Amino acid sequence: MMPVISLEKVTAAPTVLVGELNYWERAVALYVSSMPSRFRAGMVSREQMHAWMLEGVERLGLEEIRRQAQYADGYRRLWMSHLVTVEVERRHKARFPLKGRLNRAEQGAADSVFVLAPVSGCREVPEVDGVCPCGGKGYVEINDPGLDPELSYSLDCPVHRAGASWWRGGARVAAGQAVSA
Repeated sequence: MMPVISLEKVTAAPTVLVGELNYWERAVALYVSSMPSRFRAGMVSREQMHAWMLEGVERLGLEEIRRQAQYADGYRRLWMSHLVTVEVERRHKARFPLKGRLNRAEQGAADSVFVLAPVSGCREVPEVDGVCPCGGKGYVEINDPGLDPELSYSLDCPVHRAGASWWRGGARVAAGQAVSA
C-alpha cells in the first residue's frame, strides 16, 4: 500500500503579534482571512479582528503578506496622485478583485492601528507591481498634447521620489533601495 503524503507546510509559521504588522500588512491579512465582507462597524471585538489578521498571516505567510502590502501601498500612492498605469491597475485588481472587501479590510486595519493595537515598528517601503510611471527616476514627466510642448512639467513620484526615504523596522531606507522582509 502506498503511503499517504501530506501537502501541508512542514515549517512552522513564526509567531507574529498584531502590533508588529503595519497598516497595509493588517489590511492584506484581513483581506485574505475569513473576515466577512459585510459586518457592522463596532460589532466586532478587538480579539476577533486580531484573530482574522493572524489567520490571514497564517494563510499567506508573513513574507507574502509584506510583499503584497508593499504593492498595495505603492498602488495607493500612485492612485492618490492620479498616476496609476493600466498595467499597475490590472495587477492590483487581480490581487484584490473584491473592491468592497478591500475597503472593509482597510477600515479594519485603520481601526486596528488607531484604536485597537498601535503599530510598534514601521516598515513603510512602498513598491510598484509592474513598471512605475517614473521608470525609477523619481519623477514623472507630464506632456499634455493639447498644450504647448514648452509647457511640459514633472511631478515627484509618490513611490520613488528622489531623496525620499521610508521607515522599515525602525531604520530609514532610501527609496529604490532593495527591500528584504
